[in-house]
Amino acid sequence: MKTKIKSIIITIVVIVLAAVLIYIMYFMKTPVNIKLEENQNLEETLNNENATDTSPEPLPMAQVYFNESLSTEPQGAKSQVVDGVIFPVLKMIFNLAPANPEEIIIDNVKLNISSDDNKLVYVFNRTCTDEDVENFKIALKTMGAKIKNESNPVTAEYSSMNFTFNFWLNDQQKSGVEVSF
Repeated sequence: MKTKIKSIIITIVVIVLAAVLIYIMYFMKTPVNIKLEENQNLEETLNNENATDTSPEPLPMAQVYFNESLSTEPQGAKSQVVDGVIFPVLKMIFNLAPANPEEIIIDNVKLNISSDDNKLVYVFNRTCTDEDVENFKIALKTMGAKIKNESNPVTAEYSSMNFTFNFWLNDQQKSGVEVSF
């Protein structure tokens, strides 16, 4: 019973920390937000210059892979706990914040594979970069995780559990992370 209460308390603390990190990244001008604004301004300029071109832009392969991937729920109690910790952090890093409060948040992360309490696979709607992995490690450290291996695959210890995060870095065909625990 004590371990169940401890797990519930840890999950609540992690959710609160994730909410604080989302607040900080959304309302503060982080390099990620500034870079997104610069890209949007450049995109608008290019769109205005090429207004006569009506042919649709082909989707990046990582986005096609994301769109074709099925979303699933975590299987087993251990997977549910791990998903409750990892999924909010990934969403914080990969979901685009709306430009104004009336717009909806675009989901760019989904759980694709969940197997018998030892592996989760998340897919992203855009290419995963080294900067994304660095932001992920910072978020883990903020939550109290100890990073054991900084390079990909990243290994970490959190709440007496060991994790391996194998990111599909700079892959133009598909984007995601395989989480083993």
